[in-house]
Amino acid sequence: MHPALMMLAIPAVAVLALYAVVSPLAPWLLMHDDPPGKADALVVLGGDPRDRTPLAARLYFAGVAPMILLSGRGDYVWVREGLIEDGVPSDHILIEDRSASTRENALFSAPILRAHGLRRIVIVTSWQHSARALRTYRRFIPDVQASVASTQPGRGWLAVRSRREARWVFEEFAKTVVYCAAYGVCPWDRP
Repeated sequence: MHPALMMLAIPAVAVLALYAVVSPLAPWLLMHDDPPGKADALVVLGGDPRDRTPLAARLYFAGVAPMILLSGRGDYVWVREGLIEDGVPSDHILIEDRSASTRENALFSAPILRAHGLRRIVIVTSWQHSARALRTYRRFIPDVQASVASTQPGRGWLAVRSRREARWVFEEFAKTVVYCAAYGVCPWDRP
């Protein structure tokens, strides 16, 4: 084999090997999903409106919560439009549009939740983000009872279904380390 091809093959094999290990373990390490009980509000986090919006609409129409709080700078616009197109009344949707991180989602959502008397929430987010999101809300808003409903990963070895999702999983591992070191939101504090 030509040396230049060998130099390309080694990183490719390393990435595939890492993917083969991380993909099936990622749901176990990163995901938390509660059976959605009754809540005062759904809190839809920004980041992946394509998957989170339909999940939020299903939970809303299943009667899980009468209100929806959209949290996240920018993403809320598409999520709000999608929810309204799905039939959610606009006066049942609250907006928090300043946050740019999960920690800020929690900190900036807290006053809105308290002002509306919303004490029990279901966080709606992607599967790879769900455990850290729940731990973050419980850490920064301890007076609000939080649970989480997440999108679902692929099954078995193909838990991570796309290159985009694989990038998010690797980023989530890094963010988990940062949140543990910076904020004390650590994986061993299982939600």
